[in-house]
Amino acid sequence: MRAVITGKWRQRAHASAFCAAFLLCAASPLHAQASAGAQITNVASLHFAVDGENASISSNLVATRVGEILDVRLQALGTGTVEVSTGEADRGIPFLLTNSGNGNEAFVLSATAGGAALPASTLFIDADRNGEFDPAIDTAIGAGGTTPGIGPGATLQLLVIIPASNQAGAGVISLHAQSATGTGAPGTTFAGRGDNGTDAVVGSTSAAATAETPFTATEADASVVKSQQVVAPDGTSSPVSGATITYRLEVITRSAARLTAAQLSDPIPAGTTYLPGSLSIDGAALSDAADADNGRFDGSSILVALGDIDQPTTRVVTFQVKIQ
Repeated sequence: MRAVITGKWRQRAHASAFCAAFLLCAASPLHAQASAGAQITNVASLHFAVDGENASISSNLVATRVGEILDVRLQALGTGTVEVSTGEADRGIPFLLTNSGNGNEAFVLSATAGGAALPASTLFIDADRNGEFDPAIDTAIGAGGTTPGIGPGATLQLLVIIPASNQAGAGVISLHAQSATGTGAPGTTFAGRGDNGTDAVVGSTSAAATAETPFTATEADASVVKSQQVVAPDGTSSPVSGATITYRLEVITRSAARLTAAQLSDPIPAGTTYLPGSLSIDGAALSDAADADNGRFDGSSILVALGDIDQPTTRVVTFQVKIQ
């Protein structure tokens, strides 16, 4: 093929025939993983001189759209064996899921405790990433066990709740995550199912991962069970501004093992204010001041001294807050 050169040598022509003899086709430098759906374009140039005048021509543009790579990493947070007290309510075991692919992807979760399958209702997103379950903050995964879609490189901190029925002896909490688009051997392709209609291709992790945390369950000498009742200004149970929340805490001891200097504390939740004079134990009012009785409000938490306990018993503490 021969290029036609005119004027100031600026006419562009297809240069594919020149590549072998004249063009130096430089590869792009290595970068971080390209995003799924991104358009990659390339045009080559030929620079030369004719009769002492400089000229250049360009090749046709070639383009390709980056496919979606399906990859995931999953790790247990913390080290060693987790100790769980038998009957302990809502004990969460934390895990970290990372979307190590290059597109937005959701992941299907499943978990077992001691080899027994757990329901999807035991799976939560640890919204404040503190490693502890808080039903007022943390988000349920839902019946399908599928997470929301997360971007490439993004993480979700997850909690697996151990039901009381699984809290016996010793065992392993196992969490499995896999791409909602699909799994398979590396290179498996799901045509048109990637971001922006691209193909989705399984990466090196086979788009699935499993992580485990060992646990041991022991009989608890004591437990605290907390409940709440909401009363709105209109008399309904709607948790609206101005509504009052009454918290009830049952401190239950189950054996004759002596508990020394027991003290109950409960921080006032953000977005609420403590109602002065609402603190009580076993139906008897406690003052808010640091005085001779067992309770006080220190400006951020209620504190109730239970003292030494050497027999099975139940103590009930109540207090109130108002939603701001």
